[in-house]
Amino acid sequence: DKDDKDDNGDIDEGDRRPSAAVVHHVKESHDHEIQMACSTLQTLLKLMVLVGATIAVFGQAYSQLLLHLYGGATLSDGEGPILLQAYAGYVFFMSLNGITECFVAAASSQAEIETHNRWMVVFSLAFVLATGIFTSYVGSVGFIAANAVNMLLRTSHSVHVIDQYVLDQEAALKKQPHPLYSAIPNSMVVAAFGLSMMMTVVSQMQLLPDVTVAMPLRAALAHIGVGVGSLLFVAASIYLEERAFLTDVYQLFVGRRVEKKKQ
Repeated sequence: DKDDKDDNGDIDEGDRRPSAAVVHHVKESHDHEIQMACSTLQTLLKLMVLVGATIAVFGQAYSQLLLHLYGGATLSDGEGPILLQAYAGYVFFMSLNGITECFVAAASSQAEIETHNRWMVVFSLAFVLATGIFTSYVGSVGFIAANAVNMLLRTSHSVHVIDQYVLDQEAALKKQPHPLYSAIPNSMVVAAFGLSMMMTVVSQMQLLPDVTVAMPLRAALAHIGVGVGSLLFVAASIYLEERAFLTDVYQLFVGRRVEKKKQ
C-alpha cells in the first residue's frame, strides 16, 4: 500500500510539472501578444502623426496654388483656399483619432465598448453645439473647426482608455516604452516641421501672395522648389532621427509579408 501511495504521489507530481509548463507557456504567449499590440499601436500612431503633420504643415502654403492649378480662379478665389487650409489641419486630428479608436475597440470588453459608445453620444452633442457657435462667427470654416474639436475630444478619451490599459498590463509589458509617449516624434523632427512651415509660408507671402491676381511662372516654380526642399529636409530629419521607427514600419508592412511567403 505504501508503494502504491508513493507511486500515486509520483504521478501527481508528474502531472503538475507539465501543467505548470503549459500555464507558463500560455502566459508568455499572452504577454507577447500584448507587447506586439502596443508596439504596433506605437508604430502606426507615430506614422499617422508624421503623415498628418506633413499634410497640415504643407497644406497651409500650397492650398491656394493647388486649387488654382486644378480649377483656376473659380476655386482659388474666395473661401476655397482657407477651407482647404483648415481641412489640412483637420486631417492631423482625424488621423490620430482613427488609430486610437481602433485600438480601443480591439482591446475593450463588451461593457467597455458600451461605455465608449455612450461617450460618443456626448461628443456628438458637443460637436453640434460647437458647429452652431463656430459657424456663427467664422462661417464655413467653423464647421471644419467643430469637426476638429470633435476629433480632439474623441482622441482624448481614447488616449485615456489606452493609458489605463497600459497601466493594467504593466506586468505583461515589463519595461517596454509607453506606446503613446513613444509615438511622439523626435524633437529634431518637430523642429524640422516647424521650420518648414515657416519657410513655405514666407515663400508664399513673398513669391505668390495672391495667385488670382498674378502667378508668374518663375515665382510659382520657385515656391514649389521651396516646398520640395522643405519636404526633403523633413524626410532627412526623419531618416536620421527615427531609424528605429523606420525599421518598425518596414517590419510591419514588408517584413511580415516576406515571412508569410517563406511559410
